[in-house]
Amino acid sequence: MIAILLTYAFVAIILWFVTATIRHVLSLKKFSHIPVIAQQLFPPLPLPSWFPHIPFLTSIRYSNRYAIYVEKSRGKPLTRVSYGTKSNLLINDPTLIKEVWVKKFKNYEKPKEYEMFDVFGSSILTSNGDVWLSHRSLSSKAFVASNYELVAQVANESMTLLMNKWKSTSPTPTIQVNACDEFNEVTFDILGKAGFGSDFEVYHGGQNSIGKAMNNSISYDIVLRGVVLLMSPQWLRKLLINYEPPNLKRVHQFIDELIEKRQREQDPRNRDLLSLLVRAKQEEAEEEGTTPQGNSLSIQEIRANIFIFLLAGLNVSFFSCFFDF
Repeated sequence: MIAILLTYAFVAIILWFVTATIRHVLSLKKFSHIPVIAQQLFPPLPLPSWFPHIPFLTSIRYSNRYAIYVEKSRGKPLTRVSYGTKSNLLINDPTLIKEVWVKKFKNYEKPKEYEMFDVFGSSILTSNGDVWLSHRSLSSKAFVASNYELVAQVANESMTLLMNKWKSTSPTPTIQVNACDEFNEVTFDILGKAGFGSDFEVYHGGQNSIGKAMNNSISYDIVLRGVVLLMSPQWLRKLLINYEPPNLKRVHQFIDELIEKRQREQDPRNRDLLSLLVRAKQEEAEEEGTTPQGNSLSIQEIRANIFIFLLAGLNVSFFSCFFDF
C-alpha cells in the first residue's frame, strides 16, 4: 500500500514538474525578444524568508537581489527579470513609460492583493480603467496649493505642541521619549486637521474616541484584514471582504457624518482635504447638471478615497516630521 502511494506521489511530482516546465517555457517565449537580466524558477511551495538563496530555485529577494537587477538595467531602455510563469519588465525609456502609463494604462489592472484596502469600497488605489480615471480626475482637484499651505501650517503648529509637551513633562533640559509613539501622535494631529478638518485632541488629554479608532483600525484591522484575505480561499474572501470590525465601523460613521456636514456648510474657507473633495464633487455635479448624488464620484467613493489618502499620508507625514525634526 505504501509503495503504491509513493508511486502515485512520485508520478504527481513528475507531472507537476513537466507541466510547470512547459508553462515556464511558453511564458518565456512571449518575452524572448526582451533582453533578460535574470531568470529564476519558483519551488512548488513558497520557501520561508530565512531559507538560503539557491540560484534558479528560490524566490527573488526584493531587498537585495532585486536591487542588483535594477542596477543592471540602468542605461537599457527595456529589460526583464523572469521567474516561473511571470516576468517583471524594467522600463527606463521615458517614451515607453509614457506609453504604458498614459496610452495603455487600461491594460494593467491592480493586483488582487489590493483588495485589503477596499475597506469602504472602490477607491483610486484599487479601481481600474474608466473608474480609476474618474477617481483620478476628481481627486486631483483636491490637491491644490491651499491644502499644501494648510498642511505646512498645521505641521508647524503640531510640532510646536509636541515641543511644549516635552518641556512641560520634564523640568530638566533633557528628556527620554518613545520617538515612534510621539511622532505617531504628531502625524494623527496633522492628518486630522489637514485631512478632515477635525481635531483628534491628541494634545488635549489624549486622543479622543475617533482618533483612537482610526489609529487602531490602521495599526491592527487593516493589517489583519490583509493577512486573512491573502490566506483565505476565494469563497471565504467573498464573505470577509465586506466585514467591518468595530473600529472601522466607527471611522465609517465619522467620515459619513463629516461629509454630510461639509455638504451643508459649503464654506469656501475650509481647506482640509475632505472639504475640497466634497466641493469638487459638488462643482462637477453643477457642471454636469446633475445632483451631487448623481455625480461620477459617489459619497461611498469619497469615503473610500479619503481613507486611502489617510493611509498614504500617515506614512509620508510620519517620516517627514521625523526628517524635519
